[in-house]
Amino acid sequence: SAENSAVATNKAKAVRADFSTAGLQLWLSASQVEQTGGAITQIASSSSLPEGWVLIKSKGQSFQMGQEFPGRRWTYTFPVHQVSFTYDFMMAATQVTQAEYKRVAGVNPTKHPGDEQRPIDNVSWFDAVLYCNALSRREGLDAVYTYSGVTRNPTNNEVVDLPELTIDIKRNGYRLLTSAEY
Repeated sequence: SAENSAVATNKAKAVRADFSTAGLQLWLSASQVEQTGGAITQIASSSSLPEGWVLIKSKGQSFQMGQEFPGRRWTYTFPVHQVSFTYDFMMAATQVTQAEYKRVAGVNPTKHPGDEQRPIDNVSWFDAVLYCNALSRREGLDAVYTYSGVTRNPTNNEVVDLPELTIDIKRNGYRLLTSAEY
Protein backbone atom coordinates (compact mmCIF):
# COMPACT_ATOMS: atom_id res chain seq x y z
CA SER A 1 0.00 0.00 0.00
CA ALA A 2 1.05 3.63 -0.34
CA GLU A 3 1.15 3.97 3.46
CA ASN A 4 3.47 0.96 3.84
CA SER A 5 5.73 2.17 1.05
CA ALA A 6 6.00 5.62 2.67
CA VAL A 7 7.03 4.05 5.97
CA ALA A 8 9.63 1.84 4.24
CA THR A 9 11.02 4.82 2.34
CA ASN A 10 11.49 6.87 5.50
CA LYS A 11 13.34 4.21 7.49
CA ALA A 12 17.07 4.33 8.09
CA LYS A 13 17.77 0.91 9.48
CA ALA A 14 20.54 -0.43 11.65
CA VAL A 15 21.92 -3.76 12.72
CA ARG A 16 22.88 -4.27 16.34
CA ALA A 17 26.10 -6.19 16.83
CA ASP A 18 26.91 -8.13 19.99
CA PHE A 19 30.30 -9.80 20.32
CA SER A 20 30.08 -13.22 21.95
CA THR A 21 32.42 -16.18 22.22
CA ALA A 22 30.79 -17.60 19.09
CA GLY A 23 31.45 -14.48 17.04
CA LEU A 24 29.31 -11.52 16.13
CA GLN A 25 25.56 -11.87 16.61
CA LEU A 26 23.16 -9.54 14.80
CA TRP A 27 19.87 -7.91 15.74
CA LEU A 28 17.96 -5.73 13.28
CA SER A 29 17.25 -2.21 14.40
CA ALA A 30 15.93 0.87 12.72
CA SER A 31 15.48 4.55 13.27
CA GLN A 32 13.23 6.66 11.13
CA VAL A 33 15.01 9.65 9.70
CA GLU A 34 13.17 12.85 8.87
CA GLN A 35 14.65 15.94 7.25
CA THR A 36 13.58 19.12 9.02
CA GLY A 37 14.75 22.48 7.74
CA GLY A 38 18.04 21.13 6.42
CA ALA A 39 18.83 19.21 9.63
CA ILE A 40 18.48 15.46 9.99
CA THR A 41 16.55 14.28 13.03
CA GLN A 42 15.70 10.69 13.85
CA ILE A 43 12.14 9.93 14.89
CA ALA A 44 9.95 6.96 15.63
CA SER A 45 6.39 6.71 16.90
CA SER A 46 4.62 3.63 18.18
CA SER A 47 1.96 4.01 15.47
CA SER A 48 4.59 3.63 12.73
CA LEU A 49 6.33 0.55 14.15
CA PRO A 50 6.50 -2.46 11.84
CA GLU A 51 5.26 -5.72 13.31
CA GLY A 52 7.91 -7.36 15.50
CA TRP A 53 9.74 -4.11 16.28
CA VAL A 54 10.05 -2.17 19.54
CA LEU A 55 10.52 1.54 20.12
CA ILE A 56 13.61 2.53 22.11
CA LYS A 57 12.66 5.80 23.78
CA SER A 58 16.12 7.33 24.04
CA LYS A 59 15.32 10.95 23.11
CA GLY A 60 16.26 13.26 25.97
CA GLN A 61 18.10 10.48 27.85
CA SER A 62 21.71 10.85 28.99
CA PHE A 63 24.22 8.54 30.59
CA GLN A 64 27.92 8.19 31.36
CA MET A 65 29.65 5.93 28.83
CA GLY A 66 33.15 4.49 28.86
CA GLN A 67 35.44 2.76 31.25
CA GLU A 68 39.00 3.44 32.24
CA PHE A 69 41.46 0.99 33.72
CA PRO A 70 44.05 3.08 35.59
CA GLY A 71 47.52 1.60 35.36
CA ARG A 72 46.51 -1.02 32.78
CA ARG A 73 46.75 -1.02 29.01
CA TRP A 74 43.53 -2.53 27.63
CA THR A 75 42.62 -2.53 23.95
CA TYR A 76 39.03 -1.45 24.69
CA THR A 77 39.57 1.38 27.18
CA PHE A 78 37.48 4.48 26.54
CA PRO A 79 37.45 7.68 28.62
CA VAL A 80 34.25 8.18 30.58
CA HIS A 81 32.07 10.79 28.83
CA GLN A 82 28.48 12.04 28.80
CA VAL A 83 26.19 10.74 26.03
CA SER A 84 22.86 12.46 25.30
CA PHE A 85 20.30 11.22 22.79
CA THR A 86 18.36 13.60 20.54
CA TYR A 87 16.26 10.86 18.91
CA ASP A 88 14.32 7.64 19.49
CA PHE A 89 14.92 4.51 17.39
CA MET A 90 13.28 1.19 16.63
CA MET A 91 14.74 -2.26 17.13
CA ALA A 92 13.53 -5.67 16.06
CA ALA A 93 12.38 -7.80 18.97
CA THR A 94 14.48 -10.77 17.82
CA GLN A 95 18.01 -11.36 16.56
CA VAL A 96 18.85 -11.93 12.89
CA THR A 97 18.52 -15.66 12.30
CA GLN A 98 20.88 -17.91 10.38
CA ALA A 99 18.18 -18.25 7.70
CA GLU A 100 17.81 -14.46 7.34
CA TYR A 101 21.56 -13.98 7.14
CA LYS A 102 21.91 -16.78 4.56
CA ARG A 103 19.07 -15.32 2.46
CA VAL A 104 20.95 -12.01 2.17
CA ALA A 105 24.64 -12.99 2.39
CA GLY A 106 24.35 -16.31 0.56
CA VAL A 107 26.21 -18.21 3.29
CA ASN A 108 25.60 -19.46 6.82
CA PRO A 109 28.93 -19.31 8.70
CA THR A 110 27.48 -20.46 12.03
CA LYS A 111 29.36 -22.66 14.47
CA HIS A 112 25.95 -23.99 15.62
CA PRO A 113 24.26 -25.63 12.61
CA GLY A 114 21.08 -27.67 12.68
CA ASP A 115 18.39 -25.06 13.18
CA GLU A 116 18.53 -22.01 10.92
CA GLN A 117 16.05 -20.19 13.19
CA ARG A 118 18.87 -19.80 15.72
CA PRO A 119 20.68 -16.42 15.79
CA ILE A 120 23.52 -15.98 13.33
CA ASP A 121 26.99 -16.17 14.86
CA ASN A 122 30.60 -16.43 13.71
CA VAL A 123 30.51 -13.28 11.58
CA SER A 124 33.01 -10.42 11.86
CA TRP A 125 32.31 -6.72 12.11
CA PHE A 126 33.29 -6.46 8.43
CA ASP A 127 30.79 -9.24 7.60
CA ALA A 128 28.12 -7.25 9.46
CA VAL A 129 28.90 -4.12 7.39
CA LEU A 130 28.67 -6.12 4.15
CA TYR A 131 25.38 -7.64 5.39
CA CYS A 132 23.97 -4.17 6.12
CA ASN A 133 24.78 -2.93 2.61
CA ALA A 134 23.48 -6.14 0.96
CA LEU A 135 20.23 -5.92 2.95
CA SER A 136 19.85 -2.25 2.01
CA ARG A 137 20.31 -3.04 -1.70
CA ARG A 138 17.91 -6.00 -1.45
CA GLU A 139 15.20 -3.71 -0.04
CA GLY A 140 15.87 -0.90 -2.52
CA LEU A 141 17.50 1.33 0.10
CA ASP A 142 20.79 3.23 0.06
CA ALA A 143 24.08 1.62 1.07
CA VAL A 144 25.14 3.46 4.23
CA TYR A 145 28.74 2.21 4.09
CA THR A 146 31.17 2.99 1.28
CA TYR A 147 34.63 1.49 0.82
CA SER A 148 37.16 1.14 -1.97
CA GLY A 149 37.29 -2.66 -1.96
CA VAL A 150 37.05 -5.84 0.07
CA THR A 151 40.31 -7.38 1.36
CA ARG A 152 40.12 -11.11 2.10
CA ASN A 153 42.50 -13.54 3.74
CA PRO A 154 43.77 -15.69 0.84
CA THR A 155 43.88 -18.79 3.05
CA ASN A 156 40.28 -18.85 4.30
CA ASN A 157 38.58 -16.06 2.26
CA GLU A 158 37.53 -14.18 5.43
CA VAL A 159 37.07 -10.42 5.09
CA VAL A 160 39.97 -8.71 6.90
CA ASP A 161 39.50 -5.11 5.75
CA LEU A 162 37.22 -2.70 3.92
CA PRO A 163 39.74 -0.03 2.83
CA GLU A 164 38.66 3.62 3.05
CA LEU A 165 35.48 2.65 4.92
CA THR A 166 33.11 5.53 5.61
CA ILE A 167 29.56 5.72 6.95
CA ASP A 168 26.86 8.22 6.06
CA ILE A 169 24.13 7.88 8.68
CA LYS A 170 21.96 10.34 6.74
CA ARG A 171 21.50 7.72 4.02
CA ASN A 172 18.34 5.64 4.04
CA GLY A 173 19.67 2.12 4.62
CA TYR A 174 20.84 -0.47 7.15
CA ARG A 175 23.78 0.23 9.43
CA LEU A 176 25.33 -0.95 12.67
CA LEU A 177 24.24 0.78 15.85
CA THR A 178 26.60 3.23 17.46
CA SER A 179 28.22 2.18 20.73
CA ALA A 180 25.87 4.55 22.56
CA GLU A 181 22.76 3.13 20.88
CA TYR A 182 23.87 -0.38 21.70
